[in-house]
Amino acid sequence: MGLPEPHYSTLHKSQARFLSDELGVRVINEATVVLLSMGIEEALDPIRILGTAICPEYEAPKILLTCQKDVETQMELDREADTIRKFMHVSVMKSSLSSGRPISCAIDGSGEGLSGPGLYFEHIWKLNNRRFIKQHTMLDLDTLRVVSYAITLEKPGDAKMFVPLISGALLVGVNVGWVSADSAYDSVANWRYMDEKGIAFCPNLKESFKGGWEFKRREALASFDKEFGKELAHRITGYNERWLVESFFSVFKKLYGQTIGNRLFPMMVVTMDLRYMLYDIHRDFMLEAQEVASI
Repeated sequence: MGLPEPHYSTLHKSQARFLSDELGVRVINEATVVLLSMGIEEALDPIRILGTAICPEYEAPKILLTCQKDVETQMELDREADTIRKFMHVSVMKSSLSSGRPISCAIDGSGEGLSGPGLYFEHIWKLNNRRFIKQHTMLDLDTLRVVSYAITLEKPGDAKMFVPLISGALLVGVNVGWVSADSAYDSVANWRYMDEKGIAFCPNLKESFKGGWEFKRREALASFDKEFGKELAHRITGYNERWLVESFFSVFKKLYGQTIGNRLFPMMVVTMDLRYMLYDIHRDFMLEAQEVASI
């Protein structure tokens, strides 16, 4: 058709620029005009995410310094932690602001594979044979919409992303009322934060919890589990609904793939941002179809 053949550098520049400069704005404006000519008055808004500038705190593990080699190792760990902090951020979906009601959520994390060489050859992976990044998601259990998400390296662990996902959502005005998560999130820091915010927290309780008896709500949940058994207690408390966030990851990967071909982490984040925006549009269609079917 006379069109120039696209190549990687062209696609890479387009992907990097679309969300950051006037090109994306122009495309959205032109698409809005086209929709208006079709009788659709609602403006096109594919940019459905809000950056909260919430960066999870991550510190390198401290080792006992007994020799010069230990000092050098600690310095290397600190440099690695600085790199990890640069690649941590939280995004919130605009659609989660519309309801205004207290929402019930579930939080979990999942790996996203790398199809190319990716970060496997980068500095921070030189001692690690794993080939994936992590996506951490908080899901609205009623609408199955994504409330907030974060893309990180293998570190930090899932438990450290719990507070940033919730605080990022609260920062932009999301009304979070109840949160469920698996036993990996049952930590002192997470319980302390939820008690401070007055948000109901229903994790799968660990058998060995090093937090004492300072958390009365956790103590009540533990007593509830002991009296009724975990299986019945999970049904009563609503913890069983947490499987929906695991189902979300299955659907998400079925729709948009289980791997990323980008080489650099910032471009991996852009790719995941686009996928989450597409999923939000997908939920719009599904919810609208559900409303039409119920009439």
